[in-house]
Amino acid sequence: MLKKNQILFPEKKIGHLAGIAVGHQFYSRTEMVAIGFHSHLLSGIDCLGESKGKETNLLSLED
Repeated sequence: MLKKNQILFPEKKIGHLAGIAVGHQFYSRTEMVAIGFHSHLLSGIDCLGESKGKETNLLSLED
């Protein structure tokens, strides 16, 4: 999806994603990957590593 430029927000960032309200419920990980909320389709918790900042930050947590 990334190679075909099909991800809405391809860069990892901290903060609000335009059009996604707080409390929005996603029904699949695929939806989160498509908008850029998650980077990996099969991996667990997504995070920003030390290359993006001084410390590791949790990007999302799922129930």
